[in-house]
Amino acid sequence: MIDVATGRRQAGTLAFDVAVLTGLCVAFFAGVAIIVASAPLALARFVGTTNPLVAAATVALLLLAVSGPFLREGAFRVAGRPLGLYPALALAALFGAIIVGADAVIRFPPDMNVPFPQSLAFYPAMGFAVEALFHVLPLAAIAALTRGGSGRSFFAWPAILAVALIEPTYQTAVGFADGYPAAVTVFVYAQVAAINVAELVLFRRYGFLAMLTLRWGYYAIWHIGWGAARLTLLF
Repeated sequence: MIDVATGRRQAGTLAFDVAVLTGLCVAFFAGVAIIVASAPLALARFVGTTNPLVAAATVALLLLAVSGPFLREGAFRVAGRPLGLYPALALAALFGAIIVGADAVIRFPPDMNVPFPQSLAFYPAMGFAVEALFHVLPLAAIAALTRGGSGRSFFAWPAILAVALIEPTYQTAVGFADGYPAAVTVFVYAQVAAINVAELVLFRRYGFLAMLTLRWGYYAIWHIGWGAARLTLLF
């Protein structure tokens, strides 16, 4: 809740959000440590020669440092309205069904996913990193540049739409394999952009955890569950 007199978050809800975000950061770091131990090369294309544990610690600490002022102002919640988990899971199922159906037709490369069981640590950790690097930090940067860091500008619609295009642009320009027809590239871009818009709307309305739930649910379907099943069913 917001203190009407000061315009800032009340101590109880602020402390709870900070605790939840800190717990997620610790879990993220632990997940990266598991990946380093079980599949040391899985992170190489993302971090290059940087130690993955150093990269993970940097992301976690930067997220906590940047989020603090915006959490105090009430710009966003971490564990906001619990009802947000329901639309998050429903949207994860919808987007998961779309991409699984598309894969049955397009047949993306067989080695596109980290194999099971390493995927159980890899994709939750990567999902958290995506939300930090592609969503929270860019929104905070835009708010800081446009209105001096005011929480009121954190979820401005132009910022949401701009930030929603970061991941699809990265996916199609850097992470997407060559050799696909233009229609497939357009589909992938549109699919990833739609997921990002949905996540940011959930973030705005329900909090960070709802946004992360959509990401984790989608990854559970697409990368972990279908990622294992497709190797038998499609190849």
